[in-house]
Amino acid sequence: MIKIITNNKEKSEICLKILKKLPKWFGIEQAILDYCEEVKLCYFVTYEIDNKIIGFIAIKENPVSYDIHVMGILEEFHRQGIGYKLIKFVEEYAKMEKKKYTTL
Repeated sequence: MIKIITNNKEKSEICLKILKKLPKWFGIEQAILDYCEEVKLCYFVTYEIDNKIIGFIAIKENPVSYDIHVMGILEEFHRQGIGYKLIKFVEEYAKMEKKKYTTL
């Protein structure tokens, strides 16, 4: 289930929880803390299974596009199409907001 998060504290907490569990991809402590602060300014979407958040995507708005700022999915859920679903959701949102494209 996809859910939009608007509370900045919640965005930061989710980001920290997920990225800390992905040391192969996010192994620098300061970078993780920076992401946790920066997501407060992003459009933030989570993916849940059985009421457990297992991934998120955070995007920044630009005049003609949305840029994917950071994305994390718990490793045990990789290769199940969750990242694809999050990106598709963001692409549809971008279209609704009249953005020409989404970038990574």
